[in-house]
Amino acid sequence: HCIINFCRRKKNREKERQIRQVKNEHIKALRRLTEQRKHVEKKHEKRDIITDYTNFDSQVYAPMTRIGVYLDAGSEQYVVKSQYNTSLNGLLDLEAALPSKVTSLRIKPPDPSLKPVGFKARQDAKLGLILDKVYSDLQSQKEQTDDKKPLRLLVKVDKPIPRPPTPTVEATPEDDEKQELAIILLQRVMRGRAIQNKMFDGKEMRSDLIKELRTTHALQQPEQKEKRKETENILSKQRNQAETQHKESIVSDGAEQGAAELIGKQLDFLNKELLRLQEERRIHAYVMLAERQRRMREAEESGLRQREERLRRTQDEIFKQIIRVHQGSVDTYLEDIILQSIERTADIQAREEIQKRADDINKVAAEFEKTRDHLQSQEMVAEMVYYFLLPEVEKETIREKVKHTQRKHMLAAHRIINSEVDNNMEAISGQATPTNETIPPDEQTGQ
Repeated sequence: HCIINFCRRKKNREKERQIRQVKNEHIKALRRLTEQRKHVEKKHEKRDIITDYTNFDSQVYAPMTRIGVYLDAGSEQYVVKSQYNTSLNGLLDLEAALPSKVTSLRIKPPDPSLKPVGFKARQDAKLGLILDKVYSDLQSQKEQTDDKKPLRLLVKVDKPIPRPPTPTVEATPEDDEKQELAIILLQRVMRGRAIQNKMFDGKEMRSDLIKELRTTHALQQPEQKEKRKETENILSKQRNQAETQHKESIVSDGAEQGAAELIGKQLDFLNKELLRLQEERRIHAYVMLAERQRRMREAEESGLRQREERLRRTQDEIFKQIIRVHQGSVDTYLEDIILQSIERTADIQAREEIQKRADDINKVAAEFEKTRDHLQSQEMVAEMVYYFLLPEVEKETIREKVKHTQRKHMLAAHRIINSEVDNNMEAISGQATPTNETIPPDEQTGQ
């Protein structure tokens, strides 16, 4: 449960960090977008130093903190933090610690009977006259204004009408903004080029009429008639040429449409063939993979069969040799085998039971997590420590003691069995013929 809480706190901190990062990136993108929109229709303006220094709202006098300027950075080091100037008791202690000459005033006022002499004295006298005159004027004005003025703060101030909410526009990413500007520029270039081509085509189509207009006013009447005939002939030729071009365009459109249909069918056929070929290759790869897995499984099964056969032979041989050993040694050997199988089976069953109980505990903990408080969490941790850790430590100590007491008996039994089996195997190997098949030593001893 503690691990779950730790992981949850870690994930929450990571989520908050990512949210802060996304917000900062969003603010940066908005600022970058506003700066780019300022220069969409006009070029980038250089900095005007005179304007910056004449405007007291500029970056020169009031720089922004997000740019990296901190006006009050390091101001804490000049703040005097002392107990004598933060509380009344501290001030009283400071005053009591100071000598009397610091707190008592010893300056004597000047004698008014003595007249000052010099330039400084004349200035002081002039300043005194001015102050007396100002004081007398103020006193006269106070006497004249007997009526009390109404308080200014009691006047009702009408609140302005609240402004409507400012419409917002969804921010677009920087890459999309650049792509949009590039598309707009390309559209402008294409429109301008299309208009130029249209004007050039119109000029080429009516070049004869332009030449006629340029030369008609300079010709005489008979020449104008000849010019009209020429223009009529030219117009008739243009009509015929336009009709032929129209027919040719119809024929070419039909041919292009037929070619497009044929190319589309061919491309569709090639696309289907490509998909079929890719599917065949994928199926072939699956078949090869399945065949490889089948061969590997057959090889593993054949190896297992051979190993089982060798194991069976060695077990038969070991069984024949063990029969000759003392009955007590055989009993201890069988007991060891049974204990090992029992421990293995118990271990497997215990793991399965623990897994089931862990699943049940996880379900109960998930339901309990929704309704628990801090006090219940502390109680649950205390119960877990008391009912799980302490009995487990006692079990481990008991197991170590049992193993330590049984170890010397087990070592003696194994040593006797190994010596007997080695002697018998040496006798058999001296009598039997050698073979290519070898038996591992651990299988010989049956351990």
